[in-house]
Amino acid sequence: MQTPNFERLAPEKGSKVLIIGGCGGIGNALVKVCTNLDLEVSVMDLQSSLQAVRLPKNIESIPVDLRDERSVKAAFHKLKSRKVGFDHMVVASGYTSDLVRISELSSETFDDVLNGNLKGVVLAAKEAAQQMSSGSLIFLSTALAQVGAPGYGPYSMAKAGINALTRILASELAPNIRVNGVAPGPVETPFIHGGMGRGVDTLDVSGDPARFDRQRFEAMTPLGRIANPNDIVGPILFLMSDAARFVTGQVLHINGGGFMRD
Repeated sequence: MQTPNFERLAPEKGSKVLIIGGCGGIGNALVKVCTNLDLEVSVMDLQSSLQAVRLPKNIESIPVDLRDERSVKAAFHKLKSRKVGFDHMVVASGYTSDLVRISELSSETFDDVLNGNLKGVVLAAKEAAQQMSSGSLIFLSTALAQVGAPGYGPYSMAKAGINALTRILASELAPNIRVNGVAPGPVETPFIHGGMGRGVDTLDVSGDPARFDRQRFEAMTPLGRIANPNDIVGPILFLMSDAARFVTGQVLHINGGGFMRD
């Protein structure tokens, strides 16, 4: 499939972008595109992911574990001490657990998934807002925050919280900082192949059966396929750009028409 012309979407050359989760499927695609567009990119991710994934040269990389408040504070302190500013922050991280129904869900699993997908994003947004005077924040949500998919309880609830966080911060940080979300449907990443989105499994899409019925989804989707990471990169670039200067507090659904809502 032909790569979109990202230059027509992106922020100005030289803009500084912090990508949390830059070693994952969508995040890593965004890192590569931003680098090719001459944006100044810095990445935060798990230490294991930073060691396993080869990032483009001249990228500032800082380990962070969003489940740990001390780790989040230390990562942003390190970013500031290295005099690495950013105009935009994209939180592209996210993970789930084994699919477990609420009736069988343990408190430990619930807390872990909510801490990594919601609480950690709140902590990162808090730190970012203290270092930014203008620009934008963009959070990765999911269509699963809007549908009742069995087994995805903690993940879906956390991402629904991300949607609420988007609207709250859009009000609190206006008018200087815009805040938006993107909510993909299924994307060709390890997540749909049974990966949890934790650490070094984030780029392995080989061999494992999909965690959903791909053939059925593609048959019911107007555009007839699932997304690839670049399908998500384009909307993120747009939301960072001046072309979206009057867009804030929105969650943009990207799913080929598989899930339509007002």
